[in-house]
Amino acid sequence: MGSNMAQDSKVAIELRKKANNADGIAEGHPHMRRREFITLLGGAAAWPLAARAQGASGRVARIAYLGALSPTTLDPRQIEQFNVGLVENGFIEGRNITVDYVWAEGSPERLQQLAAELARRDLDVIVTAGPQAVHALMDTQTKTPIVFAIVGDPIGNGIVASLARAGGNVTGLSMSNSDLESKRVEVLKDAVPALRRIMILHDPSMGTAGLDETQSAARALAVEPLVVATSDPDRFEAAFAGAVANGADGVVASLHSRLP
Repeated sequence: MGSNMAQDSKVAIELRKKANNADGIAEGHPHMRRREFITLLGGAAAWPLAARAQGASGRVARIAYLGALSPTTLDPRQIEQFNVGLVENGFIEGRNITVDYVWAEGSPERLQQLAAELARRDLDVIVTAGPQAVHALMDTQTKTPIVFAIVGDPIGNGIVASLARAGGNVTGLSMSNSDLESKRVEVLKDAVPALRRIMILHDPSMGTAGLDETQSAARALAVEPLVVATSDPDRFEAAFAGAVANGADGVVASLHSRLP
């Protein structure tokens, strides 16, 4: 949470109320629906706005969303739920807030360029998802509050110092659950007792959250893990074909930006 922002304690308290978790980075419950999670993200983005809006009657707040991929990868319902989170906190697009969406189209160079452009703009909050986009923004050393979603292991990815007290101007939501990663493998093994090798579909843009746990769980059940790293849906067919050719008889997907 922003140590230099007056809303620090408010954000922590509200995250605890909404996500039923400790102060700091909120971790989504393993059974939380993604649309509920995105609504919570909209609320998280609103809290820095509320602090900045105090004493500024009639001021229009400015948010930018930095997407690492393309708009076609985002379910339109997620935009709707994000707006719901804003509305629930008193911010209505076109009335007292503007939201600008920019997309890197899968290009790391474009992502860095957009991050630098956003850092130079007079914004109240920058919202993003995934460790690559967060790091691109952090590298600019922007003082604008950054709110992130879909970062499975924000500590391991070097984004925050701790979940209890994130520090700096970065806060957000995490949906990581190591027990859940292991449980997926156990359920698959129970359903297919003859399972000997599994393909783990891993999105490298999401960091390594859950990957080690999934591999460890597989080995503990005498199942060989075969990690296939790709974030490009156009490569999924070839990835599955390659896994089958290598003897995989089951699939587990870790946290992935292209999967619901």
